[in-house]
Amino acid sequence: MTSVYSTTKIDPPWRNEGLLRRLYIDEQLSTKEISNRLDCGVSTVSKWLKRHGIPTRGPGGTDAVCDTLKDGEKLREEYLTKEKSTHELADELDVCAWTVHQYLIKHDIPRRGFGNVGEDNGNYKGGHTDDYGPSYQRQRKKALERDDYECQVCGMTQTQHKQERGEQLHIHHIRPFRKYGVENHEEANRLGNLISLCQQCHSRWEGVPVVPRRD
Repeated sequence: MTSVYSTTKIDPPWRNEGLLRRLYIDEQLSTKEISNRLDCGVSTVSKWLKRHGIPTRGPGGTDAVCDTLKDGEKLREEYLTKEKSTHELADELDVCAWTVHQYLIKHDIPRRGFGNVGEDNGNYKGGHTDDYGPSYQRQRKKALERDDYECQVCGMTQTQHKQERGEQLHIHHIRPFRKYGVENHEEANRLGNLISLCQQCHSRWEGVPVVPRRD
């Protein structure tokens, strides 16, 4: 996929209201399809649809929340019995992962953490690594710019994070980096696989304790 970025500083395409209206309203693309076309996350598309005041629809082209989310037992089965992650459910239902998470809370369904379980969790069997390849720092910067320097779960800004946590926002690999390996760092670090998170949301996503602030 050709990058939407160039060496010239331009606004990313998801900030273009006319483009989003054309893709979402006129062409009837889903948020997932738009995110793939614009090389960004579903949550980014959803956020900018809301900011532009573009009315959103649920799965199947309706404005209502889909039956799976409204039906607590059905959601419980998909999440707990079938062990689907919030991101897998979000992709299937054409909503953002945070929407799924909110309905898990509403139905009092025990959460595993925001991220995946087992081998799909970055911390599984020592899967975490700080060596994300030579493309990581470049892609990290692009991900932060795309996400407006905000945590995509709670909305904490980069400035707030520095003040409260003493460090920059984190960049999380949605599909763990170790699944790709350093030799495939370009694929692992593509924008569609990166999301900006605050330290607390990142830790909850990974299922690890929140570390104290660095003074």
